[in-house]
Amino acid sequence: MAIGLTCWLAGGGLETAAFSRTLDVPFQGATLKIVGREDFIAMKLFAGGPQDMADARHAFAIGRESLEVGLLRRLTTRYGRDAVTALEGLLAG
Repeated sequence: MAIGLTCWLAGGGLETAAFSRTLDVPFQGATLKIVGREDFIAMKLFAGGPQDMADARHAFAIGRESLEVGLLRRLTTRYGRDAVTALEGLLAG
């Protein structure tokens, strides 16, 4: 997982601050670090495939009220117009 995130970071896709927003999740006696929901949604919107869009919609829907929408908008803007358009569609419902 760290290798994948490092490659994404090196390619300019993930901002360094994403590492400070990771969440610790217990899994089979270990602790995994996962990206926060805003980072996850923004990356999925950027990827843009059918499964990515479904993943973004689901992650958005499961706790819309707890999302930091300003952060999500800022992150998504890094990925270009198509990602922003997709986000606006999510926000509009």
